[in-house]
Amino acid sequence: MIDWNRIAELRADVGDDALAEVVAVFVEEMDATVACLRGLPDSVALADELHLLKGASSNLGLGALSALADTGETIARAGQGAAELGDVVAQIEALYASSRADLMRALPGSAPVTARS
Repeated sequence: MIDWNRIAELRADVGDDALAEVVAVFVEEMDATVACLRGLPDSVALADELHLLKGASSNLGLGALSALADTGETIARAGQGAAELGDVVAQIEALYASSRADLMRALPGSAPVTARS
């Protein structure tokens, strides 16, 4: 789920403290993004949020999450299949939760961000 080589590259580039801050900011922003996906008013807004999730996930080495967000973005931009899109959003929610937990376990210095309900 997580490209730990990418995490190691980021750590080498910015150091442990900055990496912890990057992860904390990612988690804070993506918690809000993922939480709002089901309540967005239209497919354009959903596609925009999924695009944000796709890029941020890719930058942090969460390739599977990025790919799933890309799939959702493509479906939303095409304006097709509300049921199919709902399934993708459910998969994104589950994958984000597990990826988030993996990051928090592996990078305890980023723990100041807490789970939102």
